Amino acid sequence: GFTGSISLSPFAREEVVAAYDQSEDWLVELNKVLDDNLCYMDTFIQNKLPKIKFNKPTGTYLTWLDFSAYGIQESELLSLIADEAHLILEGGSMFGQAGTGFIRMNISCPKHILIEALNRLEKTFSNL
Repeated sequence: GFTGSISLSPFAREEVVAAYDQSEDWLVELNKVLDDNLCYMDTFIQNKLPKIKFNKPTGTYLTWLDFSAYGIQESELLSLIADEAHLILEGGSMFGQAGTGFIRMNISCPKHILIEALNRLEKTFSNL
């Protein structure tokens, strides 16, 4: 096992203690924001973009959106999302064959940004 020690500057010691003491509250708040964003996204997609298949993930802020029902190749899909929705998202194929047809979206952001992004996706895909 590790038996070494870490030396802290006397100026950093209080900040480190404060970070550990207050980190639990911060984490609880962060989890509330992420859960709220996921619930919003789930409802939004079900109601406004039902062709996208989405399963709410647990324990992560990275979501996988299945666009395969649109029948658009990934490169065209990413271009459409960038050019029309003005969003830069990641294609699932960069994570392996199982990711083909999926787009990965990070929802670790303020809710108003997520709302704007989803509204842009709806505007782009609602008539396809």
